[in-house]
Amino acid sequence: MDFETIKLKSGLFDRERQLIITSDHIEYENSDLIANGNVRLDKSDITDFIHSTDYIVWYKFTVGIKYSISLKSKNGEILKITFKSYFNTKREYREIYHVLVDKLHQYFFNDIVDGYLKKFYKAEEVKLGKLQLDKNGIKVMGTGLDFTWGNLSFKEYSNYFALARSNAPEFHIWIGYDEWFAEILYRLIKTIKRDFNS
Repeated sequence: MDFETIKLKSGLFDRERQLIITSDHIEYENSDLIANGNVRLDKSDITDFIHSTDYIVWYKFTVGIKYSISLKSKNGEILKITFKSYFNTKREYREIYHVLVDKLHQYFFNDIVDGYLKKFYKAEEVKLGKLQLDKNGIKVMGTGLDFTWGNLSFKEYSNYFALARSNAPEFHIWIGYDEWFAEILYRLIKTIKRDFNS
């Protein structure tokens, strides 16, 4: 499936809303009022994104799936894209969600990660969320907790990744994949750790 423009329904009785994604911007009709038009984020304004799928449960019964993607701009504004499939309808939404996430990586986030890696390898500090990365290791700001690249243990789980000191695992931190900058940090730390060990 390949597309630049698609229509999505954010709720069971909601109208269809237009989503446009190209290599230089993303645009979505995320207002309940048609007159408010689309919200547009240019590639240069995008700093991060998070995405998730959640089951929709009524009483004790699963009745659908909610797909969510949120993008953050440089000035802190959030563009939320939500679409739902109820009662096994809109089966194509699963594929659309995966294509959208792939396109976000391809069009925007690979370049964002590359930018941070270049900054890091120029011996500049990189601050994202609660972490600060430099040539010596990682500091968790406001906690006094730190890790050197040599003693860093990096483990992946289904909902989060964990950083710990290899020689003292009680000193650790978990970062949920649904936190801002988690995906960028995941890729940065994994790449730097791999390069440190090679």
